[in-house]
Amino acid sequence: VEASRRQMIAARILPESCWHGARFCYHGWLELPEAWTTAEFVSQARRVGVTVTPGDVFAVSGRCDPAGVRLSLTASPDVHTLENALERIAALLELGPRASTNVL
Repeated sequence: VEASRRQMIAARILPESCWHGARFCYHGWLELPEAWTTAEFVSQARRVGVTVTPGDVFAVSGRCDPAGVRLSLTASPDVHTLENALERIAALLELGPRASTNVL
């Protein structure tokens, strides 16, 4: 029930075109728009207080960077903290890599 609840929160806050989650999973995949590199997004997310896992951690050796990040929906201790983190991520996506210094 909690996984489903958190997936619904992520689906509500994150852009539909970027978010890939499954109803009963405690994590999901955030596909990054072309303007972002994974390294740049991970760095900017960290700067605004959100830790994400770069997609290349999950890539098979020799494959290209999958241009995305994995989000754990259970790392946040409560729903309010999760919503806040996802809103910061959504703001980064909307502003893009050049303007992301305005997110906090």
